[in-house]
Amino acid sequence: MKTAISSNLAGYLTYLCDGVGGGSYSIIDIYTIYLVSGVTLRLTSWPVSITFPTTGIYGGGSVGGNTRVSGQTFLATGPFVSRSMLTQSVKLEVSTIKVELLATPAMKIGSTPVLAAIAAGQFGGATVYVDRLWCQNVAPIHWTDWQGNPQSGFDFTLGTINWFSGLMGAVEQLGRSKAVLRVSDPTMLLSSDYARNTYQTGCGHSYGDTGCGFDKSTVTVAGTVQSGSTTAVINTDLTTTDVIPSPPGTWASPNLQASADNIGVNIAAQTYYVVITYTGPAGESPPSPESSIGITGSTNPGANGTTDKLLQVNAPTSPPATATGWNVYVSNASGDEQLQQSFIGFTGRSSQFTQQQTLGQGAPPPTNAAGWFAQGLITFTSGVNSGLSATVSAYQLVGGLGVVTVSPPLLSTPAPGDNFVICPDCDKSIAKCTAYGNLIHYRGFPWLPTPENSI
Repeated sequence: MKTAISSNLAGYLTYLCDGVGGGSYSIIDIYTIYLVSGVTLRLTSWPVSITFPTTGIYGGGSVGGNTRVSGQTFLATGPFVSRSMLTQSVKLEVSTIKVELLATPAMKIGSTPVLAAIAAGQFGGATVYVDRLWCQNVAPIHWTDWQGNPQSGFDFTLGTINWFSGLMGAVEQLGRSKAVLRVSDPTMLLSSDYARNTYQTGCGHSYGDTGCGFDKSTVTVAGTVQSGSTTAVINTDLTTTDVIPSPPGTWASPNLQASADNIGVNIAAQTYYVVITYTGPAGESPPSPESSIGITGSTNPGANGTTDKLLQVNAPTSPPATATGWNVYVSNASGDEQLQQSFIGFTGRSSQFTQQQTLGQGAPPPTNAAGWFAQGLITFTSGVNSGLSATVSAYQLVGGLGVVTVSPPLLSTPAPGDNFVICPDCDKSIAKCTAYGNLIHYRGFPWLPTPENSI
């Protein structure tokens, strides 16, 4: 890949190649590592830290000036960085380098040692830029450049070349003082096949994208960190209630019945097991107690022991106040219920079940479901973690206030008073899309048969 360079460096290289002059020069590697959490590491393999100017070719819009390094300091004080050789070619080969980091426990990102952060997966998917700074002088002296101009101190006049950029991949070695990480050129992504359309049970849109059409800001909540928080468990002032919709009083089992004969649909004569869940702005509830009913007898039986009846599940009569709909899960085996239908409101009954529909459409949430913000994203807007984001693994109310668990842990412990915003996730299900009031944009195919049931 061709990289733009400054006119100064282009002239200097021509000057060297034409044999007009000689003189010594240095080439210094500098590394910019953008972690997915928002942290940026700037390192150099040079023995002394380097701070780039913001003027001249490093100002905005200068070709070859590399505004990525403008005004930034690249540390030589650790972690200490080096890399393997890089082979460049015009072929469609994926270039790969190995980046070696040497660090002591005192070298930290926030409050987490660098090697511990690597072990926790904080470097996964990071974007890495390796730039090479060309300079004629690295000593604090007066000197004359190749054009005869008097200069002083470290030479920044030639600029940098982007030598390599890539995505952080596997950790090839991790010890008590050293880590070796593989960085691959982004062209590796071209080896993955992406279908134009994918037929799957879950929604094919990305949460909040143009196809989804849902405005995530409508469910994003601001909060403040409270005392007693750690890097993994954050006490907050959130008061989001009804973390998971629940019915008033004791859960009631679903009310089931068989339809009259001669409905025209053949359902197998056997016992069916049913649970229901509630859906609402806070997500989907755990399942109800299980009900069962035997479908037998028929005035017009079908082939292979089927009847001409339907299984009917009546709408619940006492839903929780925050619930806006309900889901029905059915199976021919106890404890293996699968999603069959989703309803908005609580009128009518669910009665369109056949033998084929009762297989493999998705199980209900577990009874230990982790809360409304689970799998969502928390982003800090102030404090030591400002600008950093983390995945929420669980959310619950303790003493009326929200407790957020993140995974992996933050690099630094948030302090009381730190501000954040938190947004719930979407699990690509009909239930979640219904809870968001966005079912019209749902792009999944929940009734696809599982592979063993395909014809």
